[in-house]
Amino acid sequence: MENEHKNSNQEQNNDAKPSLEKSQSVFTKGEIRDTVKGFILAWLRGDVSIHFPRADEIQSISKKGKEHLEYKDAFEREMQGKLSFIDFISIIAERKPATVQEQEVAMSNLFDRILAYRCGDRIEGKFEKHIDIDERLSKLEEQFDVMNDLLQELVIWYRSQMKR
Repeated sequence: MENEHKNSNQEQNNDAKPSLEKSQSVFTKGEIRDTVKGFILAWLRGDVSIHFPRADEIQSISKKGKEHLEYKDAFEREMQGKLSFIDFISIIAERKPATVQEQEVAMSNLFDRILAYRCGDRIEGKFEKHIDIDERLSKLEEQFDVMNDLLQELVIWYRSQMKR
């Protein structure tokens, strides 16, 4: 009887706990990955330009925030921003050793940077998904070859049925 009472209390306590379900993202991980990949490829091809915050801009912004920043320190922030951007790309491209978790963090951070640069009008150009026509044609050729083989087998089977 006592065990039943305990189990009943535990069930009530479990029901009282709020559900901590994760909400579903607007973008899938694959879509984020494709966006970041498209951006990187476009940037490397020169189809996209990034206007990183320059030292004088950083210095000016800090003055507006009533913080005095020496040019040397502002230049250091500029370089750090560019180097961290390149570091994210190196991790994502597996040019720099990293764990799966570190790659996911780098992917997320680079996606956030792309959003921030786009909001700040610091990105020029388009980075749509690049369509590799040769790859698509190769896949179509493979599919046609498979269909052709199936049709030949069907014709052979049909003709063998006609002789009976």
